[in-house]
Amino acid sequence: MDIIFDFGVVVFRWEPVALLQTALPEMRLSDREAQKAASEIFQGHQPDADWSVFDRGAVQPNELCARISSRTGWPVEALSRVLAAVPGHLTPKAESVQLIEDCAQGPHQLFYLSNMPAPYADHIDASYSFMSRFLAGIYSSRVGMIKPEPEIFSALDALRGSHERPVFIDDSLANIQAARAHGWTTLHYQSAHQIARELEKIGAFPIGAPHIME
Repeated sequence: MDIIFDFGVVVFRWEPVALLQTALPEMRLSDREAQKAASEIFQGHQPDADWSVFDRGAVQPNELCARISSRTGWPVEALSRVLAAVPGHLTPKAESVQLIEDCAQGPHQLFYLSNMPAPYADHIDASYSFMSRFLAGIYSSRVGMIKPEPEIFSALDALRGSHERPVFIDDSLANIQAARAHGWTTLHYQSAHQIARELEKIGAFPIGAPHIME
């Protein structure tokens, strides 16, 4: 069975409020202020958002900062620091790495499908040994497409080279719905423990694998 992982939130930490508070300590943003700022900067990762253009690989970091600054009034210098802080923030979740290792014990092929700007995709590939568990995958910035666009699911199917229905794990309901419409089996991520249980239910989690703790 082919198992496809999303990365942000599922495998790697993505907490915009904490990111902004850490990257801009002098602003002393409250949780409420940081949440408002995150909504302005990231726009909920909507398909037409500035950050989604970055996910597509269609803008460089400097241009992205200028676009967001023009739209929101946020200083370019502050936005540049936020972007520079992302690699240090985007750290693997231990329980999700264990889930990947457990799945790799079974007769499965693992893939990834991630909306990920190019600088952060390069950082992930260069930094984490568990990436070797994946046979292959797609970062949005390297193909000029993003989830939930149908074309990116077709591109991953072409990469897999299989007509077998895969299992796709993602935290975004929009992505889950699009993948389901494409014909994939989907698991809506809430935690690694929950995903492990759901994989067990469909016979995709290896018997005897270590239990993932919540």
